[in-house]
Amino acid sequence: MFTFGIILILCIVASSKVTIQGAVAKKNVRNQADAILFNGLIFAFASVLFLPKLFTSPVSAATVVCGLIMGVLSVMFQWSYVQAMSSGPVSMTVLINNFSMLMPVLLSVFFYSESFGLFRILGLILMLLSFLIDVRIDKNSKPDRFWFLMTMLTFCSNGLMNVVIKIFSMSRYQGEITGYVSIAYLTATALSLLLFLFFRGRGIRNSFSVDRRVLLCAFGAGILLAIAQALNAYASAHIEGTFFFPVYNGGVTITIAMIGLIFFRETFPLRKWIGLIIGVSAIILMSF
Repeated sequence: MFTFGIILILCIVASSKVTIQGAVAKKNVRNQADAILFNGLIFAFASVLFLPKLFTSPVSAATVVCGLIMGVLSVMFQWSYVQAMSSGPVSMTVLINNFSMLMPVLLSVFFYSESFGLFRILGLILMLLSFLIDVRIDKNSKPDRFWFLMTMLTFCSNGLMNVVIKIFSMSRYQGEITGYVSIAYLTATALSLLLFLFFRGRGIRNSFSVDRRVLLCAFGAGILLAIAQALNAYASAHIEGTFFFPVYNGGVTITIAMIGLIFFRETFPLRKWIGLIIGVSAIILMSF
């Protein structure tokens, strides 16, 4: 019950963050400077949630290193994901990104010797199938080398973020989660600022102004991001990765779909419903 409870909370928090971020990005993000600026604001707000504790509870050098790596990977992921989504097939980009969960799963199996029996293997296959079913090939959006490079960068950075979280959560420094999250997003904020200034120097300026609505949305998404990463690290320490990462990734996809269905009155084609049913079946199967 504890396992499903924490994963459910994490899915709701992560999905809410993605929904807020997506709504603002859809309206305001038009170029690279826009994406870096808005994500930088989210990282900045995420960094301050646990910042006071960072000053009262010193962290180890290992936590600092993990946080720095996580911060760099976070910026790399957000930037490459936007580039891939805007330069090639959206559904293929999402699919390949979802498959990045295989990296922490393989780490859990081969490095931490976590159980990976028949039901979990079948559940993982079903989960991947549920992602695959939702792919729609747009004939007018043909992949090119730039899209492939950005998609591979997205895949690697997202997968490595989860690998870093798993390694940190399994170390003796796992009690320093709040410091780890703060350092990660302080790093991401600083790097985002440098990238923003770089693009500005090349004549690529932000097309939207940072008004109260943007700040409120960035604040909400940032706080949710910090909570999600703290819960992610905690869950990774207490739940086997061979179960946690597939169920969490699939759960977020299902939760986002439900948010769209209930709150935004979205309509789903039959293919989408089949994918969701298979995803839920995969979660049930992996629980045995």
